[in-house]
Parts: sequence; structure tokens; C-alpha cells
Amino acid sequence: FFKQKTAYEIGVRLEGSEMCIRDRSSDLVDIINLKEYLPANVRLADKSFDGKITATVYIEPIATKDLSVPAENITISGVPEGMEAEITTEAETYDITVSGLDRDISILRDDTVTGVLDLEKWMDDNNVEELTPGNYTIPVTFNLSEDIMVENDVNIHIRLKNQDTNN
Repeated sequence: FFKQKTAYEIGVRLEGSEMCIRDRSSDLVDIINLKEYLPANVRLADKSFDGKITATVYIEPIATKDLSVPAENITISGVPEGMEAEITTEAETYDITVSGLDRDISILRDDTVTGVLDLEKWMDDNNVEELTPGNYTIPVTFNLSEDIMVENDVNIHIRLKNQDTNN
């Protein structure tokens, strides 16, 4: 069973080959002689194999899709012990534009996309040792496949307070 790989997953680089995909709008097929890419003192195990393979690079355009993620699909994680956090941004939905291969983004629906306000990650990213009660603006990390990019940043305002007080 052979799994197709993306160009980023292929570890061997065929530098100088005809497999350049820059400015391509359709699939690229080429015959490659693997013997040309073997290191010195390395040979193919099967002596009857001439080393030539047919390689196909499938070309697909990047597609985009606009989504309106419901506010209830956004959660907060990493709230310090003894504190509570609430979202103070008043929005029913958060608009995002995603990009990726059509087969990946076409299945996304507004109500199935979720996001998280990760306070621990925000603290690490901003070199914050300890959170104190107050108002913060935290970026949303949307839970999407690594093959899908969110084109715009979404930041949400939160209020952090001690659990047993109003501050």
C-alpha cells in the first residue's frame, strides 16, 4: 500500500531535476532515474531494476472559505488555579477566512469549527510568569487540520478574576 505524499513530506530532494512546480497549474509527470541521486558507494538492491520511476506531482490551487464561528464554540483553557475567566467581547460569531486544498476546506461548516483561548500558551508567548486579575486580549487558536491556514487573526477580550471575589 502506497500513501501519496505532499511535496513537504518528501524527504529526498531532487535538486536540479525537472520536477520544478513553480508556476505550474496542472499535474506534472516525469521519469526520474534514482541512480543519479544515490550517494557514493550505494546501489539499488534489486539488480534487475533500472532505477527509473515515474513520479507524478498533483497540482491543486489553494482555495479559501469564509466561516462565521459561533461564540459558544470558543473555550478558555489554562485558567490559573483559584481564578476564573470570562469572555467580555460581545459577539455572536467570529468571522474567519481559511485557506487550503478544496478537499480539506469544503467539509468545514461554521458550527463545527471550534477555537480555544489558551492562557498558558499566551503566557509563554508573552513571557508572562503569573496572571493577575484584570482584562486581557487573547488570540484564538482554531482547532483545524495542520493543512488548513486561518488567514486572519481573531483576538478576544477576557476578564480574569479571583474565584472568591469580584476582582
